[in-house]
Amino acid sequence: MSNQDTPPIKPSVAKLASRGIQPRFGELVQSCRKLVMNRLAEHLSGVFGQVDDTLFECAEKAENNKVQTLFFDSMREIRRQRPQIERSYHQKIAHNFSDFLEGKLQNQAPAELDPEQLALVQNEDYEESLQVTNMVSRVKARCTQPLFALEQRLALLNNGQKLGEDSNPFGPQAIAQAFREALAPCSFPLRIKTILYMLFDRHVMQGLDALYEALNQRLIDAGVLPNLKYSAQLTPSVSRPVRNKAEAAPEHQVPAQGQPGAPHAEPALLDLDLSAPPPSDPMALFSGLSSLLGEHRQSHPDEPLLGGTRSIVSFSPRGARRTYSANELLAALNRMQQQSAHDLAQRLQRPQQVEGLKADLQQQLETHSSLPGDSKVSDQEAGVIDLVGMLFDFILDDENLPDSCKTALSHLHTPYLKIALQDKALFTQHHHPARRLLNAMAQAGVLYGNEGDERGLLAKMQWVVERVIHGFSGDLALFDSLIDEFNEYVETLRHKVALRERRAVEAA
Repeated sequence: MSNQDTPPIKPSVAKLASRGIQPRFGELVQSCRKLVMNRLAEHLSGVFGQVDDTLFECAEKAENNKVQTLFFDSMREIRRQRPQIERSYHQKIAHNFSDFLEGKLQNQAPAELDPEQLALVQNEDYEESLQVTNMVSRVKARCTQPLFALEQRLALLNNGQKLGEDSNPFGPQAIAQAFREALAPCSFPLRIKTILYMLFDRHVMQGLDALYEALNQRLIDAGVLPNLKYSAQLTPSVSRPVRNKAEAAPEHQVPAQGQPGAPHAEPALLDLDLSAPPPSDPMALFSGLSSLLGEHRQSHPDEPLLGGTRSIVSFSPRGARRTYSANELLAALNRMQQQSAHDLAQRLQRPQQVEGLKADLQQQLETHSSLPGDSKVSDQEAGVIDLVGMLFDFILDDENLPDSCKTALSHLHTPYLKIALQDKALFTQHHHPARRLLNAMAQAGVLYGNEGDERGLLAKMQWVVERVIHGFSGDLALFDSLIDEFNEYVETLRHKVALRERRAVEAA
């Protein structure tokens, strides 16, 4: 799509008289819009200009003929759908800008924080959310100062109404989310979408540094807060690096080569093997949510997380200086799993509440610690514990699952926490055996939990839970065998339900 093809704002939308934007800034605002639309059109063309070469290279490295065919077929399909994707993307950017002019944009949290998007049963949505989260997080970390300046200047144009960082029509969240929404109607496999996201990150998101510098300079030249000084108030975060000299430079100074903030300063991203199945780096995908949870723990340690329960850090002694080792954590979880195994039949009659499990874990740690009043869970492991807790909170709150199925699944919390502490791929790889098993059981509960054969399904789910609690000691092969057997049972159940429905229709 050429620069001239960027969709114009409709005449009825372009009028500023009844909007939040002051009419005297109308020409300036339209100039900024044109700058953004043209730059994004140019960068998006770069994305699609690299698709054929990238997919051809991936096809050459494909592990088998089936995967090779996938890359070649996707190459043709992306070419066919490119005009539609580009048109949809630019329309969404233009729509965001129109909402800004009309004062419709509201300060709101990013969509990826919706607890429903943390559900293990929503594999591809979850993977795409993490792709967007990490792209946006990298831009925010790199462009803290120019984004702050841009938001202050846009607020002035908007009659002083301050924009949240995620409701900035030119911000990284809006730009990345527009691409995700443009891809949504396309039936590309996740592996292909991941490659498109990586190319978008490389060609569009890494070009935002220069775009924000240009936007700020245009507003400065127009006399909009030309002497603005950087003074953003940042939420404390354990994951945020120490501020460097580049961030203290004048806001119009473009980072030099090699400095933090330079567009090419992320060789790890540029050198990714795009032919590999997604995600190639579980820790990179996990870091987005972990960072957000870390900020919440630092600023609101006693407030509930998205799932409704408190962070594990709220159970630790105040002022504790020592952190429990990974071995101490795993030993505590092993003891809890052994205790569950002793009277599991009785336990399976009532749900395992997330907050109760966290309290039990803290008690186990303190009971076997040499310094119980001076020890706490480390920030990194607290993030894992809290994220697993949020996932099981979601299961317990899911209105689509019968209560009996929720109760059975809730008792997998302890072994799944053991897995997550040792293997972050549980969160990021949809083919992880433990994740596949939990997905399959949750989906079966939603589909067949209210059928007449509910007791049979529940008995099978409870049998799986018992096998995990009695048999899991670190070997994930157990989950591979369990999912094969469970899926075989569900397939039989599906045929029974289909036969019952067909007979009911014939008898009607």
